[in-house]
Amino acid sequence: INLSRRNNLINHTSYRRTLKIIHPTDEGIIGRLNEEKSWSFFLPPPKPDDLSEEELINWEKKWPRPKKTQIRIDKKYRKETVSSIKRLISINRNRLNDAGIHTLNIALYRLNWESPSEYGKQIYNSPLFLSDVEIIPNNESFSLKLRDGIWRLNPNLKRLLLADYNIDLNEQKIPEYIEIEDDSTEKLLSYMSKIEDRVKQIIPNARLDKSIFVDVFDSAKEAIYRDLRDNEKEILKNNFIKYLSNERGGKDYSGDISYENLDRDFPPEKLNSIHDSDSSQMMAIIAAKKGESFVISGPPGTGKSQTIANIISELISDNKTVLFVSEKAAALEVVENRLTEAGLGSFLLPLHSENTKRSEFI
Repeated sequence: INLSRRNNLINHTSYRRTLKIIHPTDEGIIGRLNEEKSWSFFLPPPKPDDLSEEELINWEKKWPRPKKTQIRIDKKYRKETVSSIKRLISINRNRLNDAGIHTLNIALYRLNWESPSEYGKQIYNSPLFLSDVEIIPNNESFSLKLRDGIWRLNPNLKRLLLADYNIDLNEQKIPEYIEIEDDSTEKLLSYMSKIEDRVKQIIPNARLDKSIFVDVFDSAKEAIYRDLRDNEKEILKNNFIKYLSNERGGKDYSGDISYENLDRDFPPEKLNSIHDSDSSQMMAIIAAKKGESFVISGPPGTGKSQTIANIISELISDNKTVLFVSEKAAALEVVENRLTEAGLGSFLLPLHSENTKRSEFI
């Protein structure tokens, strides 16, 4: 886990894409979101060309006021406002397509403090609570709403405070996740005040910056870290992990499967593959059905995703559960589409997709 200032969950830097919400009040912004209602973005009128400075000031005075359901951000003119919104949408979409990870978040308040280092004082601006959001384009307008109705305490900040300053936020009874309820707004404001008070006891120069931002924050590795930490003993018992760590000798599992007797020992009519397979692919399928561990390698276009789809369909027919993971979301989608086309879509549970929400699994 990266706990350095390069991590924007530890030190958030405002970029051109960053949307700082400056209207209405912070309580109003949080309250409407917690009611599961959307905010629309106030877009300034298009800026006329060739205005003098005095004319520009007079023109700005004639702007309409934001409506009660509109939020205004710190970008002054329409062009940069729209550009920043579209930039955030694009970054989040690319991350979703590439890795299946939603990174667009709204961040409530930032904890600001100075930390001494060999290079002098370093200033930190760490978001406190975050929630996944969606920005929905609608012709020339945009709206903002919570994606799954869950606020989460910044996990990287919590870890840094404990590791470097021995500040345990668990002692303040601050939950890691807060689901939307009638009193969610009051709870969030109370928790953020408690965090400021506790941190100030150790870091007197710390203060709460009551700003609200929309930006991209990637904390995907946090879930992996927690899984390894919380289940270390069980993970170390796993044979596959033992093989990876050389605790036990490896084994060529294809050695006990004969090419010559493949059709005789494993008749195709008794298998439940959804695609045709050659002998090498069939050997991989049989090895998987036997519960063996192995690696399939080959250049693009040699049928790896086809073989994976066959393996999954075979294991489904054997009443087994399969966890299919990939660094790239595109690989997941290829196999998902193959299985869905074969009528197995109802057996699939996508854990990483644009339409998947944490609240549906908790």
